Amino acid sequence: MHLIDEPTSGWREGERYNVLAADITEPDFPARLNQLLLDAPCALVALYCRNGAEIAKVLEGFSRRNGTSYYLWTLDRGLVSLRDDGLIVPASRRINEAIRGIQLSVHFAMYLIPAANLQFTPPLIAQLRQIARAQDGIVKRIVLMSESGDLPSSLSEYCAHVQLQPRSSAKLRLRDGRWIR
Repeated sequence: MHLIDEPTSGWREGERYNVLAADITEPDFPARLNQLLLDAPCALVALYCRNGAEIAKVLEGFSRRNGTSYYLWTLDRGLVSLRDDGLIVPASRRINEAIRGIQLSVHFAMYLIPAANLQFTPPLIAQLRQIARAQDGIVKRIVLMSESGDLPSSLSEYCAHVQLQPRSSAKLRLRDGRWIR
């Protein structure tokens, strides 16, 4: 996988990897992340971050303020609305059922799924690939949040990739005549 040397602020034509250099505490962080996810070139986004639970919490506040539909899938509850005070989507506890519901949905939404809890079985990979290839005009994003980047290679090629890195590590410094991070 190719990493970009410089953080970018949006997707370029044909680009499938983006680095968002920001601190989660910045006031404009949720809006910037939301726009980056909306502008992603495909419906399946791999989000590489260290603190997925904190990001979900920040997006929950953003969702309530702006009305954007965000759902978080958890192993014990299934799909839970972040905007509507924990409203649970029926028949979404198993990941395959949740993905099927997402696939059949005709509404705009963003779905956050922690990849650490998933077993990427062939049927699940097939469902996710089908959603990634779909061009039905309905904007929906499945965001696979991963700390270690351990997505299967058969799925990785169908994803847009976003890496979150702290702003402090993204700043360049001049040391010994070379620019370093």
